[in-house]
Amino acid sequence: MVFDGEAASSLVKELRVSFSSGKTRSYEWRISQVKALLKMMAEREDEIVDALRSDLAKPPLETVVYEIGMFKNSCELVLRELKQWMTPEKAKTSITTFPSSAEIIPEPLGVVLVISAWNYPFLLSLDPVVGAIAAGNAVVLKPSEIAPASSSLLAKLLGEYLDNSSIRVVEGAVDETTALLQQKWDKIFYTGNGKVGRIVMAAAAKHLTPVVLELGGKSPTVVDSNVNLEVAARRIISGKWGCNNGQACISPDYLITTKEFAPKLVDALKTELENCFGKNPIESNDLSRIVNSNHFARLLKFLDDDKVSGKIVYGGEKDESKLFGSARAVNRRYISDCVPLKIRIQASAGFVSASALGMACGPALAGLLQTNFKIYNVTFNQDTLPGWVMTIAWLIYSIWLWISFVEPSSEFEEDRKTDKSQKSNAAPEESRQPATSIGSAYRLLTPSVKVQLLIYFMLKYVMEILLAESSVITTYYFKWSTGTVAIFLAGLGLTDLPINIIVGSYVSNWFDDRQILLASEIMVLIGIVSAFHVIIPYSELQYICSGLLMFVSAEVLEGVYMQGHQQDNGWACGYYVMKNMFDIIDACIVERFNEIFTDTSSYEKESIDHIRQLWAQFFLQKVEEQENQEKKDLMTKQKRLKKLIYRYIFVP
Repeated sequence: MVFDGEAASSLVKELRVSFSSGKTRSYEWRISQVKALLKMMAEREDEIVDALRSDLAKPPLETVVYEIGMFKNSCELVLRELKQWMTPEKAKTSITTFPSSAEIIPEPLGVVLVISAWNYPFLLSLDPVVGAIAAGNAVVLKPSEIAPASSSLLAKLLGEYLDNSSIRVVEGAVDETTALLQQKWDKIFYTGNGKVGRIVMAAAAKHLTPVVLELGGKSPTVVDSNVNLEVAARRIISGKWGCNNGQACISPDYLITTKEFAPKLVDALKTELENCFGKNPIESNDLSRIVNSNHFARLLKFLDDDKVSGKIVYGGEKDESKLFGSARAVNRRYISDCVPLKIRIQASAGFVSASALGMACGPALAGLLQTNFKIYNVTFNQDTLPGWVMTIAWLIYSIWLWISFVEPSSEFEEDRKTDKSQKSNAAPEESRQPATSIGSAYRLLTPSVKVQLLIYFMLKYVMEILLAESSVITTYYFKWSTGTVAIFLAGLGLTDLPINIIVGSYVSNWFDDRQILLASEIMVLIGIVSAFHVIIPYSELQYICSGLLMFVSAEVLEGVYMQGHQQDNGWACGYYVMKNMFDIIDACIVERFNEIFTDTSSYEKESIDHIRQLWAQFFLQKVEEQENQEKKDLMTKQKRLKKLIYRYIFVP
């Protein structure tokens, strides 16, 4: 029987009739279908193992763990949580709709299409199907024709175990998929490659159908030089070759490690590969094989490339005659020190693994740059570049924040300035538009905002130096181990609570917040300067003292800064807190008056606006008086201590 556009249209109409009857909406129907899937997996496990053995030569254990076991977990999750997922959720309503109530009720979309992939034929087919069933939808599954045994078995089993009036399987290739995509669906779920993904998206766009596309990805593996070699090698092998022989979108594609550490990692991988698959992996029963001859030829083409073929350090055997045999594998894997990015991207879903040598600590981008030069006494190389990359990134971010900032304004303040300008015939204030230059941006900033940006940048910079770059700096200069760095950072962390208690209980009672802010900023700057190796010989004592000075000063700075936010009377942010409070209340007044007096005359509206402005002026005056009074009152030691303890224990 030919499955064309007419047959596809008839199928969709039949499923819509079934969905419209309401049978798929009930909790009982959904649970019965999920239980039927679990029963199918238990009763027909041997057939599933045989089908995957035929398509991909998957070992039985791999099938049970990654295909059957993971799908069972999904079904059990649905059985456990479905009732809660279907429960309506209470929603808040506006005072204008009192005494009404509102609920958010989960509703099924309708008839959905699932187009699955070939590398995990059962898991990637049934996982979206069980999700669609749990949501109360009718479903059409189109399994991949590249795994024919699995596709045929899925059509057979789902026809036996599930409700065929609401759940169907359509086998076929391009023609059948095209016929299905011509229909109107309520959702489409596609797993595969980007080329077909574009076709699916274009077809769905004609009907404004929502689409989920799972199109694979790239998975670099970063290996630091202080790891357990044996454990790292086993994990890389299990992720790359132990899961469908690399035919998975999340399998490791290439390795990033240091140039000095790479030979050790390669040797460890060789040893563990022999332990896992023997000296002749082609004869191993624990390796899957490539799905068909087209994919086999595609991978061999990458490996035969002139830029790659001479850099293979392990493997190289292949057996094309046994590609479609029972338990045989293509075994041509390599760990290369220089593989073009184009090949790394295209060689997805295969048994190929590459290695890009670089710095494992810090940004992988910096690790891929081969740089070694000096400016004065500062060296830029693979060890120090990650720190400089992060420093420059924070600097660029702070400059961008500074330039793009626009001061908020309130409606009342603009009206008041307009009145003043009309009375004094003065030039209007510069419009609050996004800055086009550093000069115009600087004029938009108030002193309080400048201080806040400076504090924010200093805190971020200090934390980056201490937390992100300690391992790089101490390893490069002092040869510290990871454990020593951890002890150093832990020691800094232990000073956190005592310092804040001392500042909150004593220092803040002796000095004004402004004085503490200024002093802590100066101490942070001194700590940052002393952390650099520029003039004097660099020593461990210098780095430890600079780190302690930066951390303690930054904690004091953050504590006073946050305290100013919490009390609404900090000199650096009081203006904005009061101003924003006024904006909110002013907006509420305008909205409420507009609701009540929508049909009043223009004279009445002008009177209302005048009353609103007088009331707002009175409120602003009261807020200012209250803030001035709060500035004169000092908190007692006990109250400060309670707030500090509450902040560090109960507030994340």
